[in-house]
Amino acid sequence: MKIKAIVTEDIPAYSLVALRGARGDDPNNIYLMKNKKDWIPDFYSTKDLKEGEEILVKIEGNPIWKVRLSKDTRPGTLISADDNGEASWTNTREHKYFIGYSLEGGKAGDVISYVRKTGVLSQVLDSGIEGLTHGD
Repeated sequence: MKIKAIVTEDIPAYSLVALRGARGDDPNNIYLMKNKKDWIPDFYSTKDLKEGEEILVKIEGNPIWKVRLSKDTRPGTLISADDNGEASWTNTREHKYFIGYSLEGGKAGDVISYVRKTGVLSQVLDSGIEGLTHGD
């Protein structure tokens, strides 16, 4: 499925992307923005997107997403949304939610693949698999 959307700010390739609410003066369009810290992303970009650009968003349902890292991250680690559409390893001081787990490690600025599996961090910690976080 494909949907039409308007980009509200420059979004680099492999950024997490969020839906932005409809604008009062244009309630008939969908708007996209860089995902914010600790938000569950709606999409990810596969190419650079420019502010004001009208694009077609292809919805595939693929469980493997790619994202640029804001912090060095190990493989097999829970990751969470960070500022500017990036992701980082999950820690309990900064995150309430996780967006998946890394399939590969990388340095800040690298693009990695991760399995999209969203959830609430407190529920994961209660289940006894806290080894997937960077131990806070």
